[in-house]
Parts: sequence; structure tokens; C-alpha cells
Amino acid sequence: IAGGAVRYSFYDRAAAAVRVMDANFNLIANVSALPFPDGNTYAVNLHDHAILGDGHYLLGVNASKTVSNIPALPGQSLFVGGAGLQEIQNGAAVFSWLSTDHPQLYACSTDGNNFVQNNGADYAHWNSVAVDADGNWLASFRHLDAVLKINRSNGAVVWILGGPCDQFALSAGQKFSHQHHARRAPDGRLTLFDNAAAGGPARALAFNLDEAGKTLVLNN
Repeated sequence: IAGGAVRYSFYDRAAAAVRVMDANFNLIANVSALPFPDGNTYAVNLHDHAILGDGHYLLGVNASKTVSNIPALPGQSLFVGGAGLQEIQNGAAVFSWLSTDHPQLYACSTDGNNFVQNNGADYAHWNSVAVDADGNWLASFRHLDAVLKINRSNGAVVWILGGPCDQFALSAGQKFSHQHHARRAPDGRLTLFDNAAAGGPARALAFNLDEAGKTLVLNN
């Protein structure tokens, strides 16, 4: 972490929290999610987390809740399995984000989207988060087949790469499905692992993005 200290961490299922340890494996913290603005406290998602410094963490949560903002199903209150992200610093939630606050994302789902079953449709399925060079979040959502950049100040979805709602005009051969581990490489490219659930071989991908123009400069 910043300053050179070594930290180890893992998701502890028994504690339902992220266990953070020092270089000698002494426990520093068990990190759980804090209440969100909607009043709910959600369970930590095991997929990923980020340690930005001692007492400073990014977590994902399983945000199952009843919503009434699915555009394709107006007027219906349905229980869905949303996804959430939370930044915790010095014991306080300094920023929280929920997929269910962004109704445009329901139509981006490629899996787990049978909303009318009313049983917690896992339509987004978040699986990775990282802080980008500009300070915003890069988040991978398996069931959107997409990586999103999320504004870390106001929660806005800055752009969507991949999936039905792709904003970068990816070709069929460039699109990925059920991807994991979206990260910014040292050379500036966005990298991810394409699970290729829609067909074809699994592969590693790297994208050189013109984020302002929402165009793909290079795909390797």
C-alpha cells in the first residue's frame, strides 16, 4: 500500500467480512459494509475488494432489494439481486453506489434477468473493482458482459464497455462475455479476462480506449 507497508487480505466467509492483516499476518481489521443511503446494510460480496491504505477500503456488496424502477415493467415492485460498491475510510462510508439506482442498467443484462419471477434476479453480478488513474472506479459486471467506469464523486456511469449497452462500438470479435478482473495496465490499456460464456475460447484482452470520444483505439 502507499508508503510501502505490506497488507494481506481475504474474504472470510465465517465473519462475512474482509480480513486485513499486516506483514506478519496479525489481524488489523475485519471490514464489513456500512449502511447505504437507502437505509440497508448489505452483505459483503466475496469477489473482490481494494485496500487503498490502512482504514481505507473498497468493497462490493450483494444488494438484494425490492425496486419499482424497472423501465420494462412499469408499476411493478419486484425483488432483485442488485450489486453495490462502497468506499470506507476511517470507519465511515464516504461513498456508496447501487446498480438499482441506475435503471438504464436493467436492459443491459444478459443473464439472471428474469425479473418477473420476483425472486432476486442476479441481473448485474459485480465481480471486480479498481481505482483508475483519474480517481474513478473501474467495475466489472459479469451479467452485463460489461466494464463500467463509475464517477467516484457522484455515482454517475461515465461509460460502458461491452455488452448490449456498449458505448465503444466494439465489433462482434472484440466483445467479451462474463468477464472478470478489469484493471488498468501500466501502459494505459484496460485489461480483463474474457470468460467467453457466449462462445469461443477464453482469453485475455487489452483495450486502448479514447474515453472522451468513446472509441476503441487499439484492441490486442
